[in-house]
Amino acid sequence: MRCSVSGCGNEADLARIEVSGRRVVREDAFCQQHGRISLEHSFAQEHVGSGSTTRLEGAVCFDVELVVLRFKDDCSDIFVREVGGVRLFQWRIGYYESLCICGALKIAPHPRPMTHEVPARILAALGGVLEYIVVDRYDEAINAHHAQLMVQHRSGSVQVDVRPSDALAIAIYTGVPFFILETLLP
Repeated sequence: MRCSVSGCGNEADLARIEVSGRRVVREDAFCQQHGRISLEHSFAQEHVGSGSTTRLEGAVCFDVELVVLRFKDDCSDIFVREVGGVRLFQWRIGYYESLCICGALKIAPHPRPMTHEVPARILAALGGVLEYIVVDRYDEAINAHHAQLMVQHRSGSVQVDVRPSDALAIAIYTGVPFFILETLLP
């Protein structure tokens, strides 16, 4: 794959995937030089995030804004923006986890359930309803955030601990709000 900048022709190092309303609105591939310029330009001006205005006390609702796939590294970056606000939060995640998130963001239906659709289908089959997802803590010992799937069931509420990257993919597939606790934000 080649850099999408006219006249460049260098091998692409990354893909920049812009998102709005939980759908991909633009995809470009860039060499290292043009990728850096593209990312700097993306965040040069703050803008207000869009998405669900659902509220959760002590937490802020976020939605995906940008996915950066790094072809030569074993990682990618996910940028989420505060719904109705300007704060931006970034995670570095595995390359394959980011591909799952990108798959969830594409409009094209899949003939069979995708990996992150399965938990929602299991919950529904067992009579549960996924209400929302919240990133609720950071574990310094393992340098990782934790997220909770908040499930309502006829016997009460249940929390399921998951990785934020998996939680975000599930939120996209199911359409539920994605929160981050205020105490985790810079």
